[in-house]
Amino acid sequence: AIVAAVVGLIVIAYAMLHLTIFTGDFGTGSGRAGAIIAIVMGLTSMVLAGLTLARSRRAS
Repeated sequence: AIVAAVVGLIVIAYAMLHLTIFTGDFGTGSGRAGAIIAIVMGLTSMVLAGLTLARSRRAS
């Protein structure tokens, strides 16, 4: 779960960097839509990792 949270944070940072550097619009092949999807998936992985960590600490 810790690895998933760290990887999610790295994905979000890289996707935000990609959105700021590449200035193409949607449909131009610059990867803007993919970066937005990566941010959503990174946030999802961080939420699920947090839930997993909270549940594992409560079970101990």
